[in-house]
Amino acid sequence: MERKNKLNKNKNSRRSQRKLIISDFDDTLFFTDKSMALASKEITGRELVGQELIKLERTQKREVYLTAFRKYKESLYPNEKLILKYKKFHSSGYEIIVMSARGEELRVETKYGLEKYEIPSNRIILADTHYKISDGEWKLSMLNELVEGYDEVLFFDDRIDNIEYIKERFKDPKVRYFLVNKRGKKELKTN
Repeated sequence: MERKNKLNKNKNSRRSQRKLIISDFDDTLFFTDKSMALASKEITGRELVGQELIKLERTQKREVYLTAFRKYKESLYPNEKLILKYKKFHSSGYEIIVMSARGEELRVETKYGLEKYEIPSNRIILADTHYKISDGEWKLSMLNELVEGYDEVLFFDDRIDNIEYIKERFKDPKVRYFLVNKRGKKELKTN
């Protein structure tokens, strides 16, 4: 009887671990400076990037984003190092969810980018509330549901404010956070 319990215990401990990557799209998988500069020049008459874009009035900013990701999608520059890592992670059993606040209206363009560069993804989640709440608030609202049943979760985002907002409110030790920029990625400790 004792031997049978040990066998069952070993069998349970050998179950495959479920591993997940949650990845942002813009400026994480693809760098957007060029497409944003082109779109902002068309919409506002000036090439804007980064904080300059964030300061635009909400409807003008939305118009720039939609133009950048629709008309100038070929100007998005793939983060080749991260894409290669995702392919390795995926082949070793990680599931990948692309979660972007870019908005549901850009689903076709999002799928296009993933397919063009053969980026594996098990699921794409785009915000339908993108312009009502902050990106960090929206991503936090999704996390509880997404990490359920996973043993390890790697969260990749290009915005430190999103990561800090989520880390302060979502304290799950199985989640590790990575800040992504043009120079690479950096793990941010949860403590």
